[in-house]
Amino acid sequence: SLPDTPSFYKTMATETNEGAVLNLPMEWDRPGYLLYQTVHGKPLTAGYISRTDPRTLPGRLPVISRFRHLQKDINWVDDIEAIAPTLFEFLDIHWLILDRYKMPPGATRDYNEELTDEIFGSASPSYQDDRLTVYELAPPAQRFPFVEIGWDFGPLEPGPTRSVVETASLVLHVPHPGDYILTVTPALENTTPWRLVNTDGVGLLSSPGGMGSIALTLNTNQKMLTIQALGPGVNIHHIEIKFSP
Repeated sequence: SLPDTPSFYKTMATETNEGAVLNLPMEWDRPGYLLYQTVHGKPLTAGYISRTDPRTLPGRLPVISRFRHLQKDINWVDDIEAIAPTLFEFLDIHWLILDRYKMPPGATRDYNEELTDEIFGSASPSYQDDRLTVYELAPPAQRFPFVEIGWDFGPLEPGPTRSVVETASLVLHVPHPGDYILTVTPALENTTPWRLVNTDGVGLLSSPGGMGSIALTLNTNQKMLTIQALGPGVNIHHIEIKFSP
């Protein structure tokens, strides 16, 4: 039989916008999305590769990673409706497409649809049929800071938590130079001391095992920092950056 490619992708092929497509579901990389790309010709946010690569961005950015993991990661954000457009712009995503044929009724469909509803609120999709729901994404009305977690963190565990065996990196992304507050919150059971250092190894923040916050004046739009475990592993629950009040 012929490959099953929704007709919407032929319409998308005529669009002049060269932004990327975020196909959902994406908790694993479905090769069918590569087939659709041969029709629409747009970049993909995630696509099939022969082995898992932890360095790819969708699993390490807030909002986007929730579609990947079907749960919050340690860099989750509270106001997802406000902050999601910043992440979509960062990855140059122009289309978000829910494909119900690829997620039968159940937990995966429920999570994707509920998260999408949380992101878009009362906004109507730009296209919808019995299979697809499509949102075309506009630039953010306001850009927000966010944390990209490094591939050297341990696997995502319930809580959520990730371990830092010796060191783990993070990148702060901010919309403009200025003053920000970074907060690192270990898991409640964590008793291992830790510290935060910059790329020169200069200590910025130390903790005997609990939460720590630091005011940062950032002169660039990206800044890499490293969490160092000062003992046998640190379990991190949340990392968050916000505008300084």
